[in-house]
Amino acid sequence: MIQENPAAKLYSLLENAQRMGNTRCRTVWANTFDIDESDTSALLSKYNSLLELYFSTKKLIKENARLDNDKNNSYINAIGQALGLFSLSGNTGQFSSLLTPEVMLALHYISENISLVYDLPDSVANEDEMKEILADIETLISNITDSQLPPDVKQILVKNLFMIKESLHSYFITGIEGVKESLERTIGSVIMNGPVLAPEAGNENVKSFYKVMIKLNEIISTINGAKELVAPLAKIFLND
Repeated sequence: MIQENPAAKLYSLLENAQRMGNTRCRTVWANTFDIDESDTSALLSKYNSLLELYFSTKKLIKENARLDNDKNNSYINAIGQALGLFSLSGNTGQFSSLLTPEVMLALHYISENISLVYDLPDSVANEDEMKEILADIETLISNITDSQLPPDVKQILVKNLFMIKESLHSYFITGIEGVKESLERTIGSVIMNGPVLAPEAGNENVKSFYKVMIKLNEIISTINGAKELVAPLAKIFLND
């Protein structure tokens, strides 16, 4: 079920790419997706998610008589043509030439109309709050790496934090579902590794790890009206 407006996310990403002008393709997409230029696998994965936003937007246009008109279809098809030029070599000149100011303005209005017609928000989460959690995770990974925690505990915590971090980066492309899945997998990891983690429950870095889980759980529970799964588990580890 679509919870957020795919056209709004598509517009934001394409606007970021356009802002860089005629630049090396790999640089443009790495900057747009906020990942390392050398990580080809991640670039391809994120671009596939971008294409999914495009096809979701096109589907919403087709399924509503108010949106399904020649003008909207011509603009969305121009975007599809531009996206079909994807390459990690060369420059983005031809891509940029297809995404004219007129096409981008049209996508902006299409996005607004999709929000109205389908009652879809541009984003179901507070993006500033997501960025704040990302910053907390970066700091926590560094602190855990430099700590005196046992190596197996470090490995468990850092592995899960990297998974959550990746899902938060992907949120700006794919939405909240990936964040929910990463949290569920982290809960499973905590339960499975309970005997290893429990002796270090009093460590401040371990407490901070669970606080990240709780914060994410609160965001997801608010959005989906879901039961708070983390709180009872985390309280075991957060007792002073």
